[in-house]
Amino acid sequence: MTMSRREAEQQAMMWVTRDAIAKGPGHPFYVAVNRLLAEAGFDKYVEALCERFYAAGNGRPSVAPGVYFRMLLIGYFEGIDSERGIAWRCADSLGLREFLGYGVEHATPDHSTLSVIRKRLDEATHQAVFDWMLRELKERGLVKGKTIGIDTTTLEANAALRSIVRRDNGEGYREFLRRLAKESGIENPTPEDLVKLDRKREKKGSNKEWCHPHDPDAKITKMKDGSTHLAHKAEHAVDMDTGAMLAVTVQGADKGDTQTIGQTLCETIETLQEIGPGPDGPLQVQAVVNDKGYHSDQTITDLAEMGILTYTAEPRRGRRRWEGRENEKRAVYANRRRIRGTRGKALLRRRGERVERPFAHHYETGGMRRTHLRGHEKIHKRLLIHSAGYNLGLLMRKLTGIGKPRVMQGLGKGLKRLMAAVLGGLAVVLSLLAHVWRACATRAAAHRGRRRVVRSEAARGLSTGCYMRRLLIGHAQRLRKALESDEWCIFLPSPSTPQDHAQINLRAAINASGLSDLTAHIVGSARPCVRIRSRPVEQSALAPNASRFGGLPHLPVGTSWPLRAGQPLCFQGMLRLSQCAPHDATNALPPTGLLYFWYDDVDSPWGMDPKDRDGFRIDFVEHEDTPLALADLPV
Repeated sequence: MTMSRREAEQQAMMWVTRDAIAKGPGHPFYVAVNRLLAEAGFDKYVEALCERFYAAGNGRPSVAPGVYFRMLLIGYFEGIDSERGIAWRCADSLGLREFLGYGVEHATPDHSTLSVIRKRLDEATHQAVFDWMLRELKERGLVKGKTIGIDTTTLEANAALRSIVRRDNGEGYREFLRRLAKESGIENPTPEDLVKLDRKREKKGSNKEWCHPHDPDAKITKMKDGSTHLAHKAEHAVDMDTGAMLAVTVQGADKGDTQTIGQTLCETIETLQEIGPGPDGPLQVQAVVNDKGYHSDQTITDLAEMGILTYTAEPRRGRRRWEGRENEKRAVYANRRRIRGTRGKALLRRRGERVERPFAHHYETGGMRRTHLRGHEKIHKRLLIHSAGYNLGLLMRKLTGIGKPRVMQGLGKGLKRLMAAVLGGLAVVLSLLAHVWRACATRAAAHRGRRRVVRSEAARGLSTGCYMRRLLIGHAQRLRKALESDEWCIFLPSPSTPQDHAQINLRAAINASGLSDLTAHIVGSARPCVRIRSRPVEQSALAPNASRFGGLPHLPVGTSWPLRAGQPLCFQGMLRLSQCAPHDATNALPPTGLLYFWYDDVDSPWGMDPKDRDGFRIDFVEHEDTPLALADLPV
């Protein structure tokens, strides 16, 4: 086979037959969507719906309404924010051309055509398309309409703060600052002077005084990330049982949640009445789930008077006063009882999934966090079709298992991650089985030899942190019992016992307790110690410099009781080192002297934090014959 070379210049063909044109296979998702829309009669419905906006027989043929709404659905499924981007994407993709019904010999609609059609079709027509899609979900059991969740988010407007003007005289913001500077005595203010002057002003971003000349509906507000922008407020009503979008409204960003819930709830009720009754009767809203932003006495009382149960999270407001407001008190307390119940807690947990998920699909992956349109009416038209696309995705997920076309692109990566997780889990299981096998073998060998319980290094490898602690404690207890038994009488070396004899006894005790695999660790960490045996005696029978635990100490004359943060430390005990010297084989302690031990038994510090250093204390008195006096506990 010879290698062909690409020609630098190619002469275009005079004409091409239709069967010679390359045709893509079409995107499987959009093919399935077209099949669903055709079976439901979508094109005939929207053509009859939009017929009144066009002339009967005059003018050139327009773009079919079904094509216009399909292009807006593409904006949702592909995450394209602007109409210009939608037009470019449709013109570039053979699969999307097939979805729209356009061949390569025809040009797809451009962005100006989309703008003209959007202006021609009113808001009620877009609402009717949203209702049609919701009706299809109802026919397949995806709309219950009994319990709804309502929440809001902010959309960044297509307007800049530097372009705002005053509502009274139309003066720009920079001209306004220059006028203020001149009034304050600065004839020729510099930009630094204007910034300094503006920084000292209060309430400089009031929506009552300022507006944008090209988008009066945009309001100055603080966004979710803390920045300040001109923005709009979108409010969703979601079916808590199925996740279907029941209504979407666009309102002023300067309004609180308690001011906007009424319009969204009315839109939801009207939409449920428009799509008709369900299999169990008329669709009626029975309960509303909200976050803390919607909690107010008046809102909860109004919903209670409408016969709607509220599951609104309640913020902490301290003790309430209800004199003369029995209706509000009854409604608020009833809401409090509901959110503390089992169903209320389950609904508030589910709200994070059902209500927050549409926000991510609409504004993050859907590309509508920053709007390219101006005015609430235009934005609401686009959001209605966006929400219709979200509901269409729910329907496609039920029918085909895939709700968006880009999900298919991530299936390969998801499958790889799943296989990696499965193989990794299988490796962990095999490793655990190997450890268990070795542990069982070691246990059986020890049982045959000494008939004692054995904890091997393999068994330690299987344990978590808490179990590991219990395991080491068990090792120490068994070793201690073996060392203290009659058979192994040597506990620690003393002057009368040679060091090598103590090592032999220690190793024998380790083997007897079934811990032979830990011999090196135990022998390497073993240190000489002194066992102290105590007996109860009266305080008056003790010599001032005698060793003791508890009671009251005899302190050197002139020494005060140690304190921590004004509170006395607890006296733990005192040791006379001359009594310990005969047993100190390594000379780790001074031969004579007194050791006092103190501890804060109120806070009980662990000592791992440097701040806890004053929570415990050890005092050393060099001479045992130092004059001592009995100290009383300070009050």
